[in-house]
Amino acid sequence: MHHTIDDLLISQEALASARLHLQMENERLRRHVRNHHNVVRDLRRQLERQQSTQAHLEAALAAVLQLKEATDE
Repeated sequence: MHHTIDDLLISQEALASARLHLQMENERLRRHVRNHHNVVRDLRRQLERQQSTQAHLEAALAAVLQLKEATDE
């Protein structure tokens, strides 16, 4: 019986260690996902800014072309 108790204690320690490693890995993955979400959010914001800048540049170009046409006539 004593041998069985020792085996159970060893198994319990091994399970506790495995559980700790899983918790640490889970937290690492959570950080990775959070970071991924932040990167995606930042890229979306950057894309929105670039699209806005492009729209302004296209509007300015259209205005310049209209002025050029008006002065060419």
